[in-house]
Amino acid sequence: MVNDRSYRDGIGSEQACRALLDGSGSRWHPEAVRLVLEEVADTRSARVAQVIWTLGPEPATHAARLGDVAPTHFGSVCPGALAQARQAKTGRAATPTEAYDEAYEKPSYTGLHPRLDQLSELLRSQKRFRTAFEQAPIGMLIVDPAGKVHSCNGALETLLGFEDPVAGMAAIDLVCSADRGSALRWVASLRRRPDYVYSCDLRLVHGTSGNIPVHVAGSVVEEDDRSLFYLIHVVDLSERQRMELELRRQAFIDPLTGLLNRRGLLAAGPELIRRNQIQSQVTTGIFIDLDGLKAINDTLGHESGDQAIVDVATVVASAFPSGSLFARLGGDEMYVLTSLPTPDPDALNAALRSSLAEHAARKRRPYKLSASAGTSTYRGVTDSIANLIDRSDQDLYARRRVERDSAKNRSQAGSRDETALRKPAMSSRETTR
Repeated sequence: MVNDRSYRDGIGSEQACRALLDGSGSRWHPEAVRLVLEEVADTRSARVAQVIWTLGPEPATHAARLGDVAPTHFGSVCPGALAQARQAKTGRAATPTEAYDEAYEKPSYTGLHPRLDQLSELLRSQKRFRTAFEQAPIGMLIVDPAGKVHSCNGALETLLGFEDPVAGMAAIDLVCSADRGSALRWVASLRRRPDYVYSCDLRLVHGTSGNIPVHVAGSVVEEDDRSLFYLIHVVDLSERQRMELELRRQAFIDPLTGLLNRRGLLAAGPELIRRNQIQSQVTTGIFIDLDGLKAINDTLGHESGDQAIVDVATVVASAFPSGSLFARLGGDEMYVLTSLPTPDPDALNAALRSSLAEHAARKRRPYKLSASAGTSTYRGVTDSIANLIDRSDQDLYARRRVERDSAKNRSQAGSRDETALRKPAMSSRETTR
């Protein structure tokens, strides 16, 4: 507050007043100037107004500036100020300081500069905070101790998509109903430790569609052990969640066939087994191995080999009911987890090979498609998907050995028959000789 007591340095007062009005005081915040002038107007005399009005070449401009502050006060306390200013301008009166001294015995205004400096810094600090708050790239929210939204920045307004202003709403109403318990526990943590920054993940209500996953971090702003407000940062997690889903998809999906990979099968399999158990259905695992992939790669190239793998995946995925899980374990190995009862192995292999042959003919592939399958049934809580895969793999190779042995026996039998047919012919030639 400006001091009204005896003043010993009239030049300092004059310079301070001049700086307020002629532009040389630009280092002071305009609002600080206005507040100081209001303080001057509130003093029991308006002597400083007398000085201001008698300075400079544009008294009308000074009058307008001071009139914005307290026109009635200045007009009543200093009715002769404008006249004195005009006298000073025409040179028919003493200098402003002399005219002032004659009337008022040099009152003191030594607090003018420090007060302006203090207010200017405070106002600039407030402006910096407001600018940072409004232009922050993430959502910012100020909530009062009663839980009402005091203000939020543009980023949060855009994120929430409300038609009406968010300010004035209960902050808890911004949180979806399922997450309000978590939000209240988070606020309780903030109150217990005001000096600590707590964070959590929540879903906020969107103004027009669904919920928005966000990460919130907040702290309590205090003064004199009294909570002033909660300052909360809000980060939109929608894009991060989309990226996480995509990464999870890439981690669980085979890029060539679009089927699950081994990791995806091990992750999704337990849920299928649980569902089958609830419905009193068995869970069957079928191991499928493409026949002759190496020959296709060696003769037609790996691009044709990849196409053959995709063909098998397409046929397999269409051969079992919806709800089954299909996976490519690696290379030419695929797996099916289904609720069908364990099929007859011979019938399964015959049907699979027939479907593959028809597909290759329809697509006019330059290779033959064939595959072998082995099966196993889930045995209960002591079993696992990994064990199920191993058992069906062993069954596959056991059946392949049987097929190879059968083919070998048939080949040997055919050779013996051919030899037996040749022997009579040789005997007849020997008889002729």
